[in-house]
Amino acid sequence: MQTGLFIAILACAGFCACEKLVTDKYEQGSSDSFVVQYWTFDRLEAVTVGPEPRLQLYLRSSPEHRRTYYGVLSDWEELKRAYEAKCAEHGDRGYPFVFTYGPRSEYGAELLSR
Repeated sequence: MQTGLFIAILACAGFCACEKLVTDKYEQGSSDSFVVQYWTFDRLEAVTVGPEPRLQLYLRSSPEHRRTYYGVLSDWEELKRAYEAKCAEHGDRGYPFVFTYGPRSEYGAELLSR
């Protein structure tokens, strides 16, 4: 559950920084779960930076966990099953919504809005 909470916090921070969408590069998806993607990481680091200290958070992953993510947009059936199992484990059902996502990168699709 802590991993999902950290992902939700990071997603909220990302939503605050979104700019106007370029409509021809983005698609819409739908989900019945509040969390749409899970990532595997080994630790969370909080670091202060700059002359006026600002807190920055870093997710650190070991090589075997790097790029380990799964979610509603996963292509592989095994990853979809892992996502569904995680949603069931956390009781994450009954939150239907439509979301907008950007082009897929090496880290999956960029979730832009709900």
